[in-house]
Amino acid sequence: MNILKNDKQVLKELGKEVSEIAHLPVNEKRRTAWKQLNGLKRVKPLTCIYEIPWHEMNVGEELTLKTNDALSKQTEWNLRETLYRWKHLPGDMVVEPVIYSPLSITDTGIGITEDVGVAKTDKKNPIVSRHFNIQISHEDDIEKIKMPTVTHNAEITEQNYAALQDIFDGIIPVQIGGIKDPVFNAWDELVRWTGIEEALTDISQRPDCIVWTNTKI
Repeated sequence: MNILKNDKQVLKELGKEVSEIAHLPVNEKRRTAWKQLNGLKRVKPLTCIYEIPWHEMNVGEELTLKTNDALSKQTEWNLRETLYRWKHLPGDMVVEPVIYSPLSITDTGIGITEDVGVAKTDKKNPIVSRHFNIQISHEDDIEKIKMPTVTHNAEITEQNYAALQDIFDGIIPVQIGGIKDPVFNAWDELVRWTGIEEALTDISQRPDCIVWTNTKI
């Protein structure tokens, strides 16, 4: 992977900033507090701000990307997002002293794809109003849902890892990592296929169908 010299320098500087922040004592204090909270210990309320309208936040060009290739852009965005949150809305966030190199993973999907009508009021906003076209209306339709085949391209994963190691060597450690903070919102997925009003009606009149569909998804 041939990453431009200028791109490497941009990432190095951002990596230095993140590394400096990650080694501040407050991170360990907050990390301990989160562990205590997750361990059902009585601690002060902790805050984590993550639902952010990023398309509206780049007032001072702090989020403007300056790199070119896909890996560099994604890495730069992760670093700039971390620095932005730390500066402007940290809450009780913990900055880890590591750069995660992504796994190269693809999948075949679940047999059906979202079919929607979209209404936009702001072209830059990734959040849009959607009308879901129903794809599962009775039990037989559930058979449309298939188990995806997941594929890992180990060669590309290693190439990405080597490239990031070269950039951040002596600045901040690099680790290969998969999806961080995976989220599965069952209701959000369900209504994409069945419709919102229809799902609510089924919960009342056909609860077994809802349980079955949700299990298949």
